[in-house]
Amino acid sequence: MKTFCLLAVVVVGLCGCSTKHAAVISRNEALTLADVDYAPNRPSGAVRLQLPSGSTGTGHADYYTLFAQYHRGKSIVYGLGIATSPRAVDAGSSVIVNGLGALTMNAYARPPASLDKKMNYTEVFFDKDFVEQSATTGRFFTLTSERGTHEFQVPDWMFAALIESLERRLPEMRTKSFNVMEAMNRQQLQRNHVNSATDMPDDMREAILDGFVMVGMTYADVRASWGDPEMVSAEASGSEVWRYPGGRVMLENGVVTTLQADEPR
Repeated sequence: MKTFCLLAVVVVGLCGCSTKHAAVISRNEALTLADVDYAPNRPSGAVRLQLPSGSTGTGHADYYTLFAQYHRGKSIVYGLGIATSPRAVDAGSSVIVNGLGALTMNAYARPPASLDKKMNYTEVFFDKDFVEQSATTGRFFTLTSERGTHEFQVPDWMFAALIESLERRLPEMRTKSFNVMEAMNRQQLQRNHVNSATDMPDDMREAILDGFVMVGMTYADVRASWGDPEMVSAEASGSEVWRYPGGRVMLENGVVTTLQADEPR
Protein backbone atom coordinates (compact mmCIF):
# COMPACT_ATOMS: atom_id res chain seq x y z
CA MET A 1 0.00 0.00 0.00
CA LYS A 2 1.40 3.37 -0.97
CA THR A 3 1.61 5.92 1.80
CA PHE A 4 -0.52 8.99 1.28
CA CYS A 5 0.89 12.48 1.67
CA LEU A 6 -0.52 14.74 4.35
CA LEU A 7 -0.40 18.35 3.22
CA ALA A 8 -2.40 20.15 5.88
CA VAL A 9 -5.07 19.92 8.55
CA VAL A 10 -7.16 22.68 10.04
CA VAL A 11 -8.66 23.23 13.45
CA VAL A 12 -10.12 26.70 13.76
CA GLY A 13 -13.00 28.61 15.32
CA LEU A 14 -16.13 28.69 13.22
CA CYS A 15 -18.78 31.22 12.40
CA GLY A 16 -22.19 31.08 10.81
CA CYS A 17 -25.46 29.34 11.42
CA SER A 18 -26.01 25.81 12.59
CA THR A 19 -26.83 23.49 9.72
CA LYS A 20 -27.92 19.88 9.78
CA HIS A 21 -26.30 18.07 6.90
CA ALA A 22 -28.28 15.30 5.26
CA ALA A 23 -25.93 12.50 4.27
CA VAL A 24 -25.83 11.28 0.69
CA ILE A 25 -26.46 7.56 0.27
CA SER A 26 -25.29 6.71 -3.26
CA ARG A 27 -22.60 7.39 -5.82
CA ASN A 28 -25.10 8.87 -8.28
CA GLU A 29 -26.40 11.28 -5.65
CA ALA A 30 -22.84 12.35 -4.83
CA LEU A 31 -22.12 12.94 -8.52
CA THR A 32 -25.29 14.99 -8.98
CA LEU A 33 -24.63 17.24 -5.98
CA ALA A 34 -20.88 17.77 -6.49
CA ASP A 35 -20.02 21.46 -6.56
CA VAL A 36 -17.14 23.59 -7.89
CA ASP A 37 -16.26 26.98 -6.44
CA TYR A 38 -13.46 29.52 -6.55
CA ALA A 39 -12.32 28.74 -2.99
CA PRO A 40 -11.74 32.47 -2.22
CA ASN A 41 -10.32 31.75 1.26
CA ARG A 42 -7.64 29.49 -0.17
CA PRO A 43 -4.41 30.27 -2.09
CA SER A 44 -4.95 32.56 -5.09
CA GLY A 45 -6.22 30.67 -8.09
CA ALA A 46 -7.38 27.70 -6.03
CA VAL A 47 -10.60 26.02 -7.17
CA ARG A 48 -12.27 23.24 -5.24
CA LEU A 49 -14.53 20.40 -6.36
CA GLN A 50 -16.46 19.23 -3.32
CA LEU A 51 -18.83 16.32 -2.90
CA PRO A 52 -21.94 16.63 -0.70
CA SER A 53 -21.60 15.70 2.95
CA GLY A 54 -21.73 12.27 4.49
CA SER A 55 -22.59 11.61 8.12
CA THR A 56 -19.84 10.73 10.59
CA GLY A 57 -22.43 9.36 12.99
CA THR A 58 -20.87 11.25 15.91
CA GLY A 59 -23.57 13.91 16.15
CA HIS A 60 -26.71 15.14 14.39
CA ALA A 61 -24.78 17.92 12.56
CA ASP A 62 -21.40 16.19 12.25
CA TYR A 63 -20.30 15.40 8.73
CA TYR A 64 -17.40 14.81 6.34
CA THR A 65 -16.85 15.97 2.76
CA LEU A 66 -14.41 14.73 0.14
CA PHE A 67 -12.88 17.29 -2.20
CA ALA A 68 -10.24 17.84 -4.87
CA GLN A 69 -8.45 21.19 -5.07
CA TYR A 70 -6.79 22.55 -8.20
CA HIS A 71 -4.32 25.39 -8.46
CA ARG A 72 -3.20 26.47 -11.92
CA GLY A 73 0.29 25.20 -12.62
CA LYS A 74 0.28 22.80 -9.66
CA SER A 75 -0.82 19.24 -9.04
CA ILE A 76 -4.32 18.44 -7.88
CA VAL A 77 -4.58 17.57 -4.20
CA TYR A 78 -7.35 15.55 -2.61
CA GLY A 79 -8.73 15.92 0.87
CA LEU A 80 -11.31 15.27 3.51
CA GLY A 81 -13.10 17.93 5.57
CA ILE A 82 -14.53 16.87 8.93
CA ALA A 83 -16.99 18.88 11.03
CA THR A 84 -17.43 17.75 14.63
CA SER A 85 -19.23 18.92 17.78
CA PRO A 86 -19.02 19.68 20.59
CA ARG A 87 -15.32 20.42 20.18
CA ALA A 88 -14.49 16.80 19.51
CA VAL A 89 -11.23 17.93 17.89
CA ASP A 90 -8.64 20.11 19.61
CA ALA A 91 -4.99 21.10 19.27
CA GLY A 92 -3.90 17.81 20.83
CA SER A 93 -6.04 15.62 18.59
CA SER A 94 -4.87 13.05 16.10
CA VAL A 95 -6.37 11.54 12.96
CA ILE A 96 -5.64 7.92 12.07
CA VAL A 97 -6.59 6.30 8.77
CA ASN A 98 -6.85 2.51 8.55
CA GLY A 99 -3.93 2.14 10.91
CA LEU A 100 -1.55 4.11 8.67
CA GLY A 101 -0.59 6.40 11.53
CA ALA A 102 -1.49 9.67 13.23
CA LEU A 103 -1.61 12.86 11.19
CA THR A 104 -0.27 16.15 12.52
CA MET A 105 -2.72 19.04 12.62
CA ASN A 106 -1.79 22.51 11.40
CA ALA A 107 -3.57 25.88 11.14
CA TYR A 108 -5.29 26.61 7.84
CA ALA A 109 -7.90 28.96 6.39
CA ARG A 110 -11.51 29.62 7.33
CA PRO A 111 -13.98 26.73 7.54
CA PRO A 112 -17.37 26.80 5.80
CA ALA A 113 -19.43 29.74 7.08
CA SER A 114 -22.54 27.58 7.41
CA LEU A 115 -21.23 25.77 10.49
CA ASP A 116 -22.20 26.49 14.08
CA LYS A 117 -19.41 28.42 15.81
CA LYS A 118 -19.32 25.84 18.61
CA MET A 119 -18.19 23.16 16.17
CA ASN A 120 -14.71 22.30 14.93
CA TYR A 121 -13.59 21.79 11.37
CA THR A 122 -10.61 19.71 10.26
CA GLU A 123 -9.11 19.16 6.81
CA VAL A 124 -6.66 16.46 5.77
CA PHE A 125 -5.11 16.30 2.29
CA PHE A 126 -3.82 13.17 0.55
CA ASP A 127 -2.54 12.08 -2.84
CA LYS A 128 -4.11 10.44 -5.90
CA ASP A 129 -2.85 6.93 -5.06
CA PHE A 130 -4.66 7.07 -1.73
CA VAL A 131 -7.92 8.14 -3.40
CA GLU A 132 -7.71 5.50 -6.14
CA GLN A 133 -7.07 2.71 -3.66
CA SER A 134 -9.83 3.98 -1.40
CA ALA A 135 -12.26 3.78 -4.35
CA THR A 136 -12.07 -0.01 -4.02
CA THR A 137 -11.59 -0.44 -0.26
CA GLY A 138 -13.21 2.54 1.45
CA ARG A 139 -11.55 4.03 4.55
CA PHE A 140 -12.06 4.21 8.29
CA PHE A 141 -11.03 7.52 9.86
CA THR A 142 -10.46 7.82 13.60
CA LEU A 143 -10.37 11.12 15.49
CA THR A 144 -8.79 10.97 18.93
CA SER A 145 -8.86 13.84 21.41
CA GLU A 146 -9.24 14.49 25.13
CA ARG A 147 -12.99 14.15 24.59
CA GLY A 148 -12.65 10.59 23.36
CA THR A 149 -12.35 8.60 20.14
CA HIS A 150 -14.64 9.00 17.15
CA GLU A 151 -14.55 6.61 14.20
CA PHE A 152 -16.44 6.84 10.92
CA GLN A 153 -16.26 5.26 7.50
CA VAL A 154 -16.03 6.91 4.08
CA PRO A 155 -17.35 4.26 1.64
CA ASP A 156 -15.58 3.23 -1.55
CA TRP A 157 -18.34 4.68 -3.77
CA MET A 158 -17.76 8.15 -2.31
CA PHE A 159 -14.09 8.07 -3.32
CA ALA A 160 -15.13 6.70 -6.73
CA ALA A 161 -17.58 9.60 -7.09
CA LEU A 162 -14.76 12.07 -6.38
CA ILE A 163 -12.61 10.56 -9.13
CA GLU A 164 -15.46 10.56 -11.65
CA SER A 165 -16.56 14.10 -10.75
CA LEU A 166 -13.02 15.35 -11.22
CA GLU A 167 -12.75 13.70 -14.63
CA ARG A 168 -15.98 15.39 -15.71
CA ARG A 169 -15.30 18.86 -14.34
CA LEU A 170 -11.54 19.36 -14.53
CA PRO A 171 -11.82 21.59 -17.64
CA GLU A 172 -14.24 23.83 -15.71
CA MET A 173 -11.89 23.92 -12.73
CA ARG A 174 -8.93 24.86 -14.91
CA THR A 175 -10.82 27.75 -16.46
CA LYS A 176 -12.06 29.06 -13.11
CA SER A 177 -8.61 28.77 -11.56
CA PHE A 178 -7.05 30.63 -14.47
CA ASN A 179 -9.63 33.40 -14.25
CA VAL A 180 -9.48 34.03 -10.51
CA MET A 181 -5.69 33.95 -10.31
CA GLU A 182 -5.18 36.24 -13.26
CA ALA A 183 -7.82 38.69 -12.08
CA MET A 184 -5.91 39.20 -8.83
CA ASN A 185 -2.60 40.06 -10.51
CA ARG A 186 -3.51 41.35 -13.94
CA GLN A 187 -4.13 45.02 -13.19
CA GLN A 188 -0.76 45.49 -11.53
CA LEU A 189 1.00 43.61 -14.33
CA GLN A 190 -0.78 45.74 -16.91
CA ARG A 191 0.26 48.98 -15.26
CA ASN A 192 3.86 47.88 -14.84
CA HIS A 193 4.08 46.84 -18.48
CA VAL A 194 2.68 50.00 -20.06
CA ASN A 195 4.74 52.21 -17.74
CA SER A 196 7.94 50.47 -18.84
CA ALA A 197 7.12 50.75 -22.57
CA THR A 198 7.43 54.50 -23.22
CA ASP A 199 7.18 54.15 -27.02
CA MET A 200 3.97 52.06 -27.01
CA PRO A 201 1.11 53.47 -29.15
CA ASP A 202 -1.71 55.00 -27.13
CA ASP A 203 -4.37 52.63 -28.47
CA MET A 204 -2.30 49.60 -27.50
CA ARG A 205 -1.58 51.08 -24.08
CA GLU A 206 -5.31 51.59 -23.49
CA ALA A 207 -6.10 48.08 -24.74
CA ILE A 208 -3.69 46.48 -22.25
CA LEU A 209 -4.99 48.54 -19.35
CA ASP A 210 -8.55 47.51 -20.29
CA GLY A 211 -7.60 43.83 -20.58
CA PHE A 212 -7.83 43.49 -24.36
CA VAL A 213 -5.53 41.92 -26.95
CA MET A 214 -5.15 43.39 -30.43
CA VAL A 215 -3.28 42.67 -33.66
CA GLY A 216 0.25 44.00 -33.54
CA MET A 217 0.92 43.19 -29.89
CA THR A 218 4.08 41.31 -28.91
CA TYR A 219 4.44 38.25 -26.69
CA ALA A 220 5.06 40.52 -23.71
CA ASP A 221 2.02 42.68 -24.49
CA VAL A 222 -0.29 39.66 -24.61
CA ARG A 223 1.07 38.26 -21.37
CA ALA A 224 0.66 41.63 -19.66
CA SER A 225 -2.96 41.91 -20.80
CA TRP A 226 -4.18 38.31 -20.48
CA GLY A 227 -1.46 36.48 -18.55
CA ASP A 228 0.14 33.19 -19.54
CA PRO A 229 -1.84 31.02 -21.97
CA GLU A 230 -3.28 27.68 -20.93
CA MET A 231 -1.56 26.06 -23.88
CA VAL A 232 0.91 26.99 -26.63
CA SER A 233 1.11 25.04 -29.88
CA ALA A 234 3.45 25.46 -32.85
CA GLU A 235 2.02 25.49 -36.37
CA ALA A 236 3.71 24.01 -39.45
CA SER A 237 4.18 27.55 -40.80
CA GLY A 238 6.33 28.45 -37.82
CA SER A 239 3.66 30.56 -36.14
CA GLU A 240 2.34 29.92 -32.62
CA VAL A 241 -1.18 29.58 -31.25
CA TRP A 242 -1.80 30.66 -27.66
CA ARG A 243 -4.89 29.11 -26.13
CA TYR A 244 -6.93 31.05 -23.57
CA PRO A 245 -10.35 30.37 -22.04
CA GLY A 246 -12.76 31.50 -24.73
CA GLY A 247 -10.38 31.88 -27.65
CA ARG A 248 -7.00 31.71 -29.35
CA VAL A 249 -4.27 34.19 -30.26
CA MET A 250 -2.12 33.51 -33.36
CA LEU A 251 1.38 35.02 -33.45
CA GLU A 252 4.00 35.15 -36.20
CA ASN A 253 7.56 36.16 -35.40
CA GLY A 254 6.43 37.15 -31.93
CA VAL A 255 3.64 39.50 -33.09
CA VAL A 256 -0.14 38.94 -32.94
CA THR A 257 -1.65 38.47 -36.40
CA THR A 258 -5.07 36.94 -35.71
CA LEU A 259 -7.57 36.66 -32.85
CA GLN A 260 -10.17 33.89 -32.86
CA ALA A 261 -13.00 33.44 -30.37
CA ASP A 262 -14.37 29.99 -29.57
CA GLU A 263 -17.72 29.11 -31.05
CA PRO A 264 -20.50 29.09 -28.40
CA ARG A 265 -21.71 25.64 -27.46
